[in-house]
This record gives sequence, C-alpha cells and structure tokens, in this order.
Amino acid sequence: MMVADVPCSCVAGVEGSCRRHSRVMPTEYMVKLCNERPNYMRVWDIHYGPGSVARRVPDPDNGGRLRVKPCIFRGERLPPGSISCGCDAYHCTNFEEPCTMSGTADVRSCLRCPEYATGRRIVVSSDRTLAPGDTVGLVLAIRNVWDRLGRECTFKWGKSIVAPELADNCPYFGDFPDDGKDVESITIDQNFIHRSNRSNVHLAEAYLFSLCERLDLPFEPLNFDPSIVPSRKEMEPGHVSEILSANGESRPYVVINAGHKFDNTTKRWPTEHWAELVKRIRRAGFAVVQVGERNASNHWHPELEVDVDLVGETGPPLRQHEDFRRLIAVVYHSSATISALSYLMHLGAQVPSPHGGRPVFAIGGGREPNAWSAYPSSVLFSSIGSLPCCSPDPCWKARVIPLGDKSGHDGSLCERPTQTMGGMTAECMAKIRPDEVASAVLRHLGTATVSKVV
Repeated sequence: MMVADVPCSCVAGVEGSCRRHSRVMPTEYMVKLCNERPNYMRVWDIHYGPGSVARRVPDPDNGGRLRVKPCIFRGERLPPGSISCGCDAYHCTNFEEPCTMSGTADVRSCLRCPEYATGRRIVVSSDRTLAPGDTVGLVLAIRNVWDRLGRECTFKWGKSIVAPELADNCPYFGDFPDDGKDVESITIDQNFIHRSNRSNVHLAEAYLFSLCERLDLPFEPLNFDPSIVPSRKEMEPGHVSEILSANGESRPYVVINAGHKFDNTTKRWPTEHWAELVKRIRRAGFAVVQVGERNASNHWHPELEVDVDLVGETGPPLRQHEDFRRLIAVVYHSSATISALSYLMHLGAQVPSPHGGRPVFAIGGGREPNAWSAYPSSVLFSSIGSLPCCSPDPCWKARVIPLGDKSGHDGSLCERPTQTMGGMTAECMAKIRPDEVASAVLRHLGTATVSKVV
C-alpha cells in the first residue's frame, strides 16, 4: 500500500506520529497529504464545516510549526489489527453522535449523512431477489467500481436486495435522497450465469460486468480483496467471546454450515460425512461452530456434535440485522469456514481475517462451475468430469428428488440420486469423502495464518 493511499492519524503537535505508516514522517508532509486528497478533505469538512482551516494552524508549543489534528477519515480499507488509532472522538453536526476511527471504518453517522455522498450517487437494485451469498458478490463488484471511479462515488441499495446489512461500515455505501436530480438508478442482472459453464467467470464478475455495462465503464478483471467491513466491536475478541460463551470456548475454531435449502437439495452433503469431519477437526484440537438459518419451510440442518450451535442465531427467518452482523463477527475471528456452495462460503472469502488469511473450504460436487464459486482463498472439492451427468459441464440441477411443493425446482432433478444415512443425496456430493476434506482442512490449519491457499 502506497503512502498516499493511507489516511493520517497524527497526534496533534507530534512529528512523525503516524501509526499507519510506521515510519517517521515530517508533519508538513502529512498536512500536504491531507490537503491533496479530496476524500480526507471531505470528512474533515463534515465535522468542521466547508473550507475549514482548523486542521492546519501554527502550534506555539511546537516552534510555530503546522499542527495536524487527529484524522477521523473513515473510508480506507486497512488490514485489521495493523494499526492502533489514537484519534479523538468528534461529534457529527448532523446526527450529534460520536464518530471515531479505531482501526476500521466504523462511523455509521457519516455513512448516513447525505453530505458524505459525493461524486456519482448510484442506487443499485436487482432484477430478481438475491440470496445473501449473491449480495456478498454484489458488494465485492461495487467495491471494484468504487475503486475504479477514484472512490468519488457513493452507492445505496434499491429493490430486491437481501441482507443489506452486509454493506454496513463499507465506505462505498452511504445515504442520500433517491429522487435527487443527480441520482443514477440502475438494475443489475446475473445474465452471465447462462454462459458460466464455458466462460470461466465468477459470480462477482457477472455482477461487475452488469454494473460496468449500466454505468458505461470498461470491464476490467476483478480484484478479490475482502469487501465486507467488520465494525470495531465485531473485531474485538471480547465480542465474539460473548457470542460463543455458552460453551466457554476459547480455542481456535472452525465455522461450518452443514445445512441446505430445499430449493437446492443437490448441494446437500451426507450427514454421516459431516459427523465424521466434525469428529476429526475436534480431535485435532479445534472447536467447531455450526451456523445457519433455522427455517422449517426452506432450510434443514443436521444435529451434529459441535462445540457451539448457532443455527437460528446467524440469519433467522426474519433476517434480523443483529444476526447477520453476528455471523460476520464469528467468521472474522475464525480459523476457517467449511460449507457447501453457500452464503458462508462467500462470507468466509470476503470478511477479512486478523490472522492474515482464512482458508475457505467449499464442497461443490458437480452442480456449478468451479470458476463461478471459487475465490483465491478457496479450497474447492469438485466432482465435475467424474460422472456422466456433470461431464464435461456441471449440471445446474436443483433437487435430488421431487418434493411435491408445486415448485418449478421439481422439474430440475438430479440424474444420479443415491441413498445415504440422512436421505437421498446427489452422487457427485456423496462421493466426496470426509477423510479427503478433513485431510485438506487439517493440512491448512497447521499454518492457520496463511494469507493465500496454494
């Protein structure tokens, strides 16, 4: 990261006190940096008024040299745990709330302030209701557009967006009137999915292509850096300890989602496979935390011998804000995530890690193209090419057997259902053995601080 890309956190009157740069820097240079970066100026103006010069005044206690006040910039993406910001707390004139920067973009009052939104103001809707995992991919695509536009734009959610809470704390999102004359309203699609078997495109790239098309921008390769921003509270070890305290867990832990939705039962991995995998992970000294949505009409989760059961507390039927954010905190502090192709897989790849990296294990079978689902941090277990029904292309089938619920999914059935202990399972999923997954998980957890999986 270049110096000019990092905000200043100087202590008033102390030369070379910028903790974000970890080097001695002249105070005058920090003033110059703040003056030349419009994003810095913008947030300063919110708190001190447009055109304020309060941030560069002579300091009689420092030989008359210019003084730089603590920076409260809330927009840069910084590696979690890389700084210990000593900024003072200021009060927003719009909301009369404390606004602090303490290692992450955690200033909700600025995000809701219409004065914060500058440059292009863009309301993003979807042509269909998104699943939470889709929303994660869309946030990643939006962050790429924000970077490309020089961070001089602000996005806001429109219609058909599930789990809008995923954008909380993200500097690319803000609030502004929808009917403003300079507001752009766009509706994105996922039409690339129809070409995904042969186009080698990722879910988030499909959204990025749609965004670029509607915003008249050239398409460029996707930057997969994490785009979900935890709050300061969510990054605190004490916060996740409270969530997991029911079992007094303090060991490193792995998060699993062993369930599936009824509209995609081809993603189901056998219950006995999950039970064996959990047993091996716990035997190696790691705790296992099970998560998922408890909704009897659309979701099913097996009962497993885990250390902490958060099923129903990390995305309930009402999709309460605190439960979505609770899962972000749990994933942030985890050593790894394991799931089928699900919301947890996307979240595991897009929530930053205080350890420097988090392996994301995804049990894919033969339903979807590897490129459509895999992130740079993913270890994907695929059966594509190993069975006639998913060779050479994945099948995209929805259900293993019909459920008789008058859903169109009953017309998209697996060609090779197989009986397992917990019920009928797609053969492409059943043939992925628990010892294969366990070996990969424990091999990577032996060096849990890896930043990339190779």
